[in-house]
Amino acid sequence: MPEARGADSAQIRGVARRVAAHLGGRETAETVQQQLLDGHDAAPPLAAARAFLDGGSERRALLDLLTAVGWRRRLLVCEPLPDLGLEAHYWEAHGFSVLRPDQGPTAVDGIVLAQGALPADFGAWAACLPPLGIVFGGRDAEPACVAAGLTPAEPLGEGGRLLYRRLRPVHVVVPVYGAVAYVEQSLAALAATTAHHPLSVAIIDDATPDAAAAARIAAVAAAWPGAHFVRHEENRGFPATANEGMALRPPGHDVVLLNSDAVVTPHWLGKLAEAAWSRPGVATATPLSNWAADLSIPCSLRLADACSAFLQSRSPRAGRLYPEVPSGVGFCLYIRSEALDAVGPLDEAFGLGYGEEVDFCRRAHAEGFLNVLDDRTFVYHHGHRSMDEHGVVRDTTVGSQAADEELLRRHPDLRAAVASFLATGHVRQIADAWAGQIRVYRPKRRPRLWLQLWTDPHRGAGGVESVSQTLVEHLSSVYEVLVSWTDSRRVYLEEPTASLRERHLPQSSWPLPPAAWDGGRLVRDPELVSAWSDMLTRYRVDAVYALHAMGAAPVAMAAAKALGLPVTLAAHDYALLCPDYTLMGPRGHHCGAPDDPDGCRACLASKVELVGDRAPLTRDIRRWRAASGEIVAMADRVEYPSRAAQHQVESVLGPTPAVVIPPWREPPRRAPAEREPERVVVVLGYQGRQKGQALLRELVPALVGRGVGVHFAGTAGHQWPTLENLAGVSFSGPYRPRDVYGRLAAVNPFAVLLPSAYAETFSLTLSEAWLASLPAVVSPFGAPADRVRETGAGAVAASYTVAAFVEAVEAVWRDRRELQQRARRAAAALNSHTAYGAQHLHLQGQLLAIGDGRRPEASAPDSA
Repeated sequence: MPEARGADSAQIRGVARRVAAHLGGRETAETVQQQLLDGHDAAPPLAAARAFLDGGSERRALLDLLTAVGWRRRLLVCEPLPDLGLEAHYWEAHGFSVLRPDQGPTAVDGIVLAQGALPADFGAWAACLPPLGIVFGGRDAEPACVAAGLTPAEPLGEGGRLLYRRLRPVHVVVPVYGAVAYVEQSLAALAATTAHHPLSVAIIDDATPDAAAAARIAAVAAAWPGAHFVRHEENRGFPATANEGMALRPPGHDVVLLNSDAVVTPHWLGKLAEAAWSRPGVATATPLSNWAADLSIPCSLRLADACSAFLQSRSPRAGRLYPEVPSGVGFCLYIRSEALDAVGPLDEAFGLGYGEEVDFCRRAHAEGFLNVLDDRTFVYHHGHRSMDEHGVVRDTTVGSQAADEELLRRHPDLRAAVASFLATGHVRQIADAWAGQIRVYRPKRRPRLWLQLWTDPHRGAGGVESVSQTLVEHLSSVYEVLVSWTDSRRVYLEEPTASLRERHLPQSSWPLPPAAWDGGRLVRDPELVSAWSDMLTRYRVDAVYALHAMGAAPVAMAAAKALGLPVTLAAHDYALLCPDYTLMGPRGHHCGAPDDPDGCRACLASKVELVGDRAPLTRDIRRWRAASGEIVAMADRVEYPSRAAQHQVESVLGPTPAVVIPPWREPPRRAPAEREPERVVVVLGYQGRQKGQALLRELVPALVGRGVGVHFAGTAGHQWPTLENLAGVSFSGPYRPRDVYGRLAAVNPFAVLLPSAYAETFSLTLSEAWLASLPAVVSPFGAPADRVRETGAGAVAASYTVAAFVEAVEAVWRDRRELQQRARRAAAALNSHTAYGAQHLHLQGQLLAIGDGRRPEASAPDSA
């Protein structure tokens, strides 16, 4: 344990007791003593200045603390200071040198205390201040401070008192790759918050591929006075670009690496510099953010300034200032120049960029430097916008996994260092404190709905993602919707305003408490349920909607039930019945969910590549279904997309409180033209294993042999090496949902072929076929088969065999005109966008009434 400078253990204990007493029980003597032993002198000038606002007893206690840790400084006092109640003799008695203007300029390595105007020769005094020396004074002091090259900082307390600092000049490096709107927003915030800071800026465009976007970036950079702008002809990646920018720093400048999708807040740079210079040997300082790995607290962009102000207002006693962290985070990283000179640049072996700042910080640590957290500053981070916009990294776990492995190889102590920091709970305590303040900034005017997803809703465009987007659009008209999901390590929360399709949504994330996963589900242990209950309470949630039975849904539902909140569970697949949510048996198609523990265990053992850790080799299917029964029992309603899906689930788990709401699909802008179709069928959508890939390899040659052409819309030729060069087979590759009708019109087929190997719970692709006036040939199980039988708009294969599908295709060709008319009638009966939204609003209204009856003490929405 480090020694406290200038104090023995008995003195430390004595001071700790006096400080705890002065604080009226807000801190224990043991806590204060630990702070002293840990070196609670991170920002003595600021702490001392703040003490003047707290009253005499706390001022004395703080001076005792500063004395105990050996902090003695020369102070300049500009009188009169009657309202501050300065007791110069008390400072002097404890070893502080108190200076006055009539003594003439001399070295001042502490704080300048001023009330009213500063002396005429204040510039000479200010020149004696060290980096980050502080002037504490009134607004009358501002002209003299600014003239002396000091930077105005944030207000302190009542009465308009301000802080001024002599700040280190800083070189800000902004690597850019597309995402122009975020670049403009980031640079605008940078300009608005650094007007008085000695600053140089380097903006480097790392070969933005879109010419128009690149031109806009160049124009934005040109508007910044004196900015150094560089454009690469080829993409070099973040580490190389950052190194190029850092190499441009003027002598004597520290560096800040700032992502082009980071939005800084008022006074951020001064506070960040103060953290970096809070004690000798600091290499980097990082602020808190909504997207900063383990340094994250939940906050939206709209509340970023308020969050930073809240953090600034917290007393140092609420947590030790500037704690050491294993690593900084590169989205906004302050690097002291001597550390950069000693450690060297970022390692460009990290390619596009992931982990390079961690490597730098651990190398700095190995050289004896510290990395600290500025826990008084918040900077908003959109997160991955450049890469997302250009499709560079769709799944960040792909790049991060390799980088994590390389980091652990280089720095074997990294994992232990991270675990040690997380064990302190420092960031979590701050997050909890901030969450308690959110109500002040976000008055609740409407019921609040927590939408619990399984995975990131921005990662794909499949059925579940489409449902998520549509739900948010509709439910946001009546409710405040919070959207949450998890990965293996973190909880994510978005507060969308209208649509998940918007890529600029505010997003927060924080570490997931230690928890066990059971086949892709979070285990409902009491600690985790309690943590989720705290979140639901903190955000004043009125109802929970779990859009899947996997991921965090069981925990979120259990927490909601503990609070008496109504719960909806959506069953869009068969995850309730089996870890393989497609229910595909060992024969490669729908198994029917048998009660066969031995057979199911053997089946799942063969699917490790398909379902990964969601299907351990020793999976007990009865235990899985028993757990699913407990999940269903927590739901006030179980929503199914079709009667077929409801029947399949209830045939295994028994009756459920069911409601059926079929999904919708956007119709074509123009009605399909009536014309004689070609003798061609279209295989629509991505044809993976569960969509009939194995059957198609045999079925397509059989159809071609009978003179039926086959067109694949959704997959490319290279994905079908045995079919790519077959006469009569064509491909048009992936498409966006809104383009499907144009693809179909160009091919002019007589039918759509949907040979799914599993019992689909609805099939949006079937709806698309009907909306294009095309009958469909479908597999003999699941919702598509039921829908085709009910409408007659197509044919159902008698069995899952090539011969049965060939026969069904020929039957549709023979009756193609009649079946096209039936397809049009089936399309007219599909659920509309408006009806879909109204059905969900009605459902949630019913459930809120249930919740109100269950929770008579529940508060109404705020009237503010």
